[in-house]
Amino acid sequence: MKNFIHIAFFCIVFLTCAQAQRIALDPTFKPIGQTLGSISQMALQADGKIIIIGNFTEYDGIEAKGIARIHSNGRIDTTFKTGLGFMVGIRQIPHTIHIQNNGKILIGGRFNSYNTSYAINIVRLNQDGTVDTSFNATNVSGFNDGKGFVYSIKTQADGKIIAGGDFDISDKYESWNIVRFNANGTLDKTFSLKGGSHAPAKVKINDGSANITDLAIQEDGKIVLVGNFTKYNLLTVNHLIRLHADGTVDSSFNAGSGANQIIQSVAIQKDGKILLSGYFDSFDGKKRTSMARLHSSGLLDTSFVPDITLCGNFCAIKHKFLPDGRILNNSNWLVLNQDGSKDTALWQETFFEYGAVTDVLNQPDGKILVSGYFGNYQGTATPRILRFEAQPVGLPNYFSNHLPFKIAPNPMQYDTEITLEKPIAEGTLLLTNLLGENILTLKQIAGTSIRIERNLMPAGVYFLSIESSSLKGSKKLIVID
Repeated sequence: MKNFIHIAFFCIVFLTCAQAQRIALDPTFKPIGQTLGSISQMALQADGKIIIIGNFTEYDGIEAKGIARIHSNGRIDTTFKTGLGFMVGIRQIPHTIHIQNNGKILIGGRFNSYNTSYAINIVRLNQDGTVDTSFNATNVSGFNDGKGFVYSIKTQADGKIIAGGDFDISDKYESWNIVRFNANGTLDKTFSLKGGSHAPAKVKINDGSANITDLAIQEDGKIVLVGNFTKYNLLTVNHLIRLHADGTVDSSFNAGSGANQIIQSVAIQKDGKILLSGYFDSFDGKKRTSMARLHSSGLLDTSFVPDITLCGNFCAIKHKFLPDGRILNNSNWLVLNQDGSKDTALWQETFFEYGAVTDVLNQPDGKILVSGYFGNYQGTATPRILRFEAQPVGLPNYFSNHLPFKIAPNPMQYDTEITLEKPIAEGTLLLTNLLGENILTLKQIAGTSIRIERNLMPAGVYFLSIESSSLKGSKKLIVID
């Protein structure tokens, strides 16, 4: 049975029907073989290469423990010197990646080593994959003690590094679940020690009993924290708080009673509004299921009313902004318009047979990378990462399929058979590629069965339509090597 959370993923995420665009697998992106494990997150370097992290041990047929860098064609970059990488397993998980402006690579999660170097839950790499020895957070007494977890990392404008998660710091300084490092990895003890009208000279999140799941830094330098906490120092905050750049509480931020359950992720829109996703079903006393948007002041944006359904306690509820400003919620793969309404015109069919997509990455050229832990895509085994490309072209009418038929096998490798539910007379079959170019035309077809030979048809995605009298049906045809 196909996994219901992936219904319509292909069209929902990428196919902007109103803009007359089609999305297809990018045939130039071709890693070899399977990825042994899952890819949790991706990051794009300035040179266009892609770094992937996760709970995997092999990529592109080559041993790669928890981290790899790949070329634009999907093949592994063997010049990226990860050595032994992360000893991935139950207690060793690289979870989050952040590339700094200088190109250096910050990785957080739960681990105690990288390659042959001692590294507790945070490490910084040079652009070639080697450990940046100028960054040494292991001298911070009590940081995780090998038990905690870093969920999110961001860099401030001055180069200092904010990390949030589930951990504690001690060294004549106390911090639960949030910490700031200087650029060299030493602990910045000035962070939050200035106190504030509601804060003592310590940083506490529920006395260490809760965690920060995500954080975002606004253009003005203010820091938004979300997670499974209800207090920040002595202040009741209910899963959300905003700090000044120095760590003091921003008392101008007023989110009312906040969320009634965990907030899983946070992102700042271009207009400064704050988008939240999580396991809550109300915010500031108003019904909001899984998602809410706030004005910069913290006030609930009542113009954003999301039309989604909570997927349960076992899925990661996060969101991504698509290039056109719409919002992808990955818990049930809905695309929402900017007012929160569901983009129902884009629902189509299931393409991922099982598993989950964990990350979506927009490239500058408009191509879109998708990674995660999923099985077959359109009947073909995947390497846990795929790339799609949009092409401006007229779209066949998928929603007026008054002439039902089946294609088997689809994807096709050799020849394929088309079976119509009802016999036709003097029909026409058209096969076009993604550019709208005609590949095959068969006229005066009749009966209920039509055979198509592979011949020299290259691998790719095609659109097949059959017309007879006033009836017409259209489907995709996938051709594989």
